Parts: sequence; structure tokens; C-alpha cells
Amino acid sequence: MKEITTKDGSLTFFNEEFQEYYHSLSGAREEAVEKYVKPTLQFIKEKKLFEEEINVLDFCYGLGYNSLMFLYEIRKSNPNVKVNIVGIDNDMDIIEKGKEISRDLIDNLVYGDDKVTLRVEIDDAINVINKIEDKFDVCFFDPFSLKRCPKLWSEEIFKRIYELMNKKGILTTYSCARQVRENLKKAGFIVKDGPCVGRRAPATIALKD
Repeated sequence: MKEITTKDGSLTFFNEEFQEYYHSLSGAREEAVEKYVKPTLQFIKEKKLFEEEINVLDFCYGLGYNSLMFLYEIRKSNPNVKVNIVGIDNDMDIIEKGKEISRDLIDNLVYGDDKVTLRVEIDDAINVINKIEDKFDVCFFDPFSLKRCPKLWSEEIFKRIYELMNKKGILTTYSCARQVRENLKKAGFIVKDGPCVGRRAPATIALKD
């Protein structure tokens, strides 16, 4: 895998199989914080939700930026909330790269915090999502693009995630493709624009009422 330093100084990689970068070159950590973490925390704060415990599904965990930056940011406002994270990915190599890059964060925010649990399921995402039994309040949905990996953006996948999410749950994703949003709506989600970061098009926020 080819390593790339993005504009905010954080690292990402180029995936040869899918011919895509794992993150926006405008900033890998910036993308995690602005597209995934901030909209989620704003929603949680406004609705006064999940103040004691939050269950997170990190769909296509990759380098782990979304989950790690979520932990980093939520600890600023709520140091006592219990956070349970289940990641899904089929590539152990990229997970190991993430551990190398974010060793300090992992040591402090995961292993150094008795109110955090992190489990990453290593298998095909479709297999995992169909057999998993956990329930979630938050979903960070971050596969490769619809063009490169259409099977993970299907109505069926979103319906399964909808089933696994608790009421007042939130899903965030970088894509605003019409087909993606239509599939989210068909699955039962309420779809809204997310922030514009690194490009003119907005991200997407999907809510389970």
C-alpha cells in the first residue's frame, strides 16, 4: 500500500484493489472529525441522547480515524460516558497500519480508558452485518465509493443497519450520491445534508426516528 500524507498532516493509503484513497487528501483526520464526529456529537448534544452509554458501529473501520477521533472529541465534553465500538473490516493489513499510526491515541483512548470497549470483526462486511446481534446508537458508514464498491451501498445493507440501530440513532457518511440517499430512505432513514469538507458536495446524515 502506498502511504500518503494528506494536507492536514495525517496519513492515509491508496488501495490498489479499489483504486481509491482511504480518505480525502484534504485531510484524513479532518474528514473523520468534520464529516463523521462533529455531526454526530452535535445531534447527541441537541437531543440530549446517550449521556451514559453510546454504542457505535464503525462500518469499514480501516485506519480507525472515525472511532478514535470520536473518542477524542467526546471525552472533552463527557468524560464519563461509556463507549462501546464494533468495527467491521476485511483487511487486517490496513487495521495494523492504523494501529501503527495512532498508537498513542489507542493506548490512551482505548486501552487507557476503562469506559471504552473496541471490537473489530475481520470478515466480509456483508457476512458480519448479517450475523451481528449488537444494537447501535451511531453508525459511521465509510466504505469505498459507490462506483468502486456498490454492494456495500445497497438498500439491503442499509435496511440491516436500520434494524440494528436503536431509536434516535444517527448514521453519517461522506457520500451524497442520489442512489445512496434513495437506498437510505427506502431502508427507513430520514436523510439530511451533512457538512461540505474538502469538496463542494455535502456529506450525508441519516436518522432513525
